[in-house]
Amino acid sequence: MAAISAGSLGVSLTTTPDRGRNRFLKQVEVSQSPVTSLTAGDWNNDGWIDLAGCTNEGIAWFSGAAGGAFSATSTLPLADAALSKLHSCDIDLDGDLDLIAVSENRITLLRNETGAAGNWLAVRVRGDFEDKSGKHNQYGIGSLLEVRHADHYQARTITGQVEHFGLGEVATPDSLRVLWTSGVPQVALSPAANQAICERQSLKGSCPYLYTWNGEQFAFYTDL
Repeated sequence: MAAISAGSLGVSLTTTPDRGRNRFLKQVEVSQSPVTSLTAGDWNNDGWIDLAGCTNEGIAWFSGAAGGAFSATSTLPLADAALSKLHSCDIDLDGDLDLIAVSENRITLLRNETGAAGNWLAVRVRGDFEDKSGKHNQYGIGSLLEVRHADHYQARTITGQVEHFGLGEVATPDSLRVLWTSGVPQVALSPAANQAICERQSLKGSCPYLYTWNGEQFAFYTDL
């Protein structure tokens, strides 16, 4: 796991040794320049997460590489210096991420026309459409998406309608895995690159169980 922090002292990356553990392994300084807002995405589709941040001079770009390394590549000056928010998404649906910059006076769309040569996947998920009770998370918010190829692993926690993965030169990843918030995994093997995928939930079990603490141990309480 890695956590990226930004503020008046700059940008830093903190990593932990293994998934599920909270012990800090190391902290890497990405930038010493003050940053008021930060967003992550793979803008060049090389398979490594990049960063974009709001600074007093405009938008600063940090290119990601293996091992959690980042390097400052450029700063894009904007007419509105007081930027407050950045958001990345593929507005024109051409397979690379664009950027939306928000300031007090306007919203600016920055199209990605850099000619990103890497392959990509755009993934959206859908829960159980037949359920009328509202119990199921139809958009999969909070679920985990994982893409694997050989020893390269990428993960995204679903926070919106579409999650974007840059794949670099990989034309066919080994697997695309959804770990639903119910705890049930679902795997699509060898998805072709450069496409938008809608992975629909396949329910594989009965109602979830609720356990509670009885003063001595966790015990079964009811099914939901």
